[in-house]
Amino acid sequence: MAHAETERLANEIAVRESMVFLEGAAYTGPGPGVRTESRRFLMLTYLTDVRGERIVVVQVSWFG
Repeated sequence: MAHAETERLANEIAVRESMVFLEGAAYTGPGPGVRTESRRFLMLTYLTDVRGERIVVVQVSWFG
């Protein structure tokens, strides 16, 4: 269950970030830095690699 929820949240974040940073690889501004997102018992810490057009999950915490 934790793995499926982690994957679902990471996918949601990736889709959202692709809509925020429309320039993708052509983006020249600063990156948004380390951020966290949580849902119920799950917390992800991640970086948005704007020019690489991906998110990098650096920590997963499950509180269930």
